[in-house]
Amino acid sequence: GARHDSIPTYRSFKARDGRELGVPAHTERMWRGLCSALALNELPDDPRFATAASRLEHKEELWPILEKAFLARDAADWIAPLTEQGVPVALIKTVPEALADARVGGRNMIVPLTRGDTHIDVVGNPIKFFDGIPPKPTYPPALGEDAEKVLGEWLGMDASEVADLSAKRVICSRA
Repeated sequence: GARHDSIPTYRSFKARDGRELGVPAHTERMWRGLCSALALNELPDDPRFATAASRLEHKEELWPILEKAFLARDAADWIAPLTEQGVPVALIKTVPEALADARVGGRNMIVPLTRGDTHIDVVGNPIKFFDGIPPKPTYPPALGEDAEKVLGEWLGMDASEVADLSAKRVICSRA
């Protein structure tokens, strides 16, 4: 799972339904809230876990305790109790879920591309400029489709050199 190297309670946890939650409980208040939400009220007073430094030192002992607690409920059922305790939490989405959100987000994060009868959706560029005009999306070139242009126009090779490379099968060309 995803986790922070120096904050053992800043990581993902798997719930009963196999879904994961991101839980960045990195302050003392959040640590106590996490313990309360998980009904592990004895942990904050355990010397192994009483401070951030001791939790880091004993993270290999702490993680199985927290992991077992998260397995008591489905992921969605943890959102409310953790939020009520002031612990940030988010359901880690599957790729289809994330893509579905991107489609309705209005940021053009899913870009449809078409070439002939072939249609694909690709992930859009997350960087958006207020006054910028985004480039027109284009379907990826076929293998070798741009070889002559790259070698000739960009690298200055003449047509006979490019043809020789193609004949020797050093490059793939449209021919």
